[in-house]
Amino acid sequence: MQNAHADIGSDKWAPVERNGKTINQCNVFVASKLRESGAHVPNVGGFSGTLGEAPSDRLNEMSGGRWGGNIPSAKDWGNENLDIPGYRVVTTPQPGDIASNGFHVGIVSGDGKTLSASSLSGRVVENDWGFRQRDRGTITFRRYVGLSAWPEK
Repeated sequence: MQNAHADIGSDKWAPVERNGKTINQCNVFVASKLRESGAHVPNVGGFSGTLGEAPSDRLNEMSGGRWGGNIPSAKDWGNENLDIPGYRVVTTPQPGDIASNGFHVGIVSGDGKTLSASSLSGRVVENDWGFRQRDRGTITFRRYVGLSAWPEK
């Protein structure tokens, strides 16, 4: 995703404060980059944990038996048992795949690296998050396969 590389160093998706609580926006970064690449970003009905770009491409889309209007959260991306329309869980990540441990989400950029909106620096970074030894077995990887490849429920 070349469009994601262009945002390295940007603070557009920095954590924000709302009602005294810090809200990370890593999932907003991922959704924005997916949309820019032409991928569908579905509703999953969960709490998005974001400000701004929360509504999905299609309001009232059903996923996993829940109705909602929020883009997938890091928790949603990391839940390998949650059906996210258009995305399949994969075991061998490739550039452009989504990586999540349920608390953070990023985009696989290749060579054991991901691009993500860091809650630590407040900027988009490229590093080995998700591929570090301590991350092994805790990361769910998903690949966009398109809605036509998604089975009807």
